[in-house]
Amino acid sequence: MTWDDSSQGAELYDGFIAAAVAEAITEDAAWYCWHASRRQAMLEACWEKVGAFVHQQIIWVKDRGVLTRSHYLRKHEPCFKGSIRSSRPPKVAEETLASTWALPNLATVDRPDHPTPKQLDTFGIPMRQHVARGGLCYEPFCGSVVLARRAWRAKPTGGASSRWKSAPPISTSRSSVGRPTRGAARS
Repeated sequence: MTWDDSSQGAELYDGFIAAAVAEAITEDAAWYCWHASRRQAMLEACWEKVGAFVHQQIIWVKDRGVLTRSHYLRKHEPCFKGSIRSSRPPKVAEETLASTWALPNLATVDRPDHPTPKQLDTFGIPMRQHVARGGLCYEPFCGSVVLARRAWRAKPTGGASSRWKSAPPISTSRSSVGRPTRGAARS
């Protein structure tokens, strides 16, 4: 079995989500989960088992299609955005963004050995939208603390919860959201 083996089905997601809820996620946390569209129904059912719900879907619109075994090139990637049903996540950013994020694909030299590497802003945007200075962010897939810092311009996260104390003011202007970043985060 490999890290991307889907043969475990819902049990893989159930175990991961249960551990995250028990150890790291606060009641009012915003949840974001990039996923394959084929696994959408299964993932939503896993969220519902722990009392979370999908409030919205975010779409990463890539600048070029990605070759797959399908009839069409994949030029987008879906992401669930939600929370525990009884709570509402804080929103600290002033700007309200669209549900489609036009971000460039990673250049060949920047691609890690992963079938669906993420542009750093796919992690940075949610961080800037929901986590205030001095707050906590649990992002187990950002790849490393170094990549997470790049994702939020000096906010240490990644792999485990970390406290952010000395980062510059957060900007969610269009230029910072759409600017290409080097490196990749895994999901």
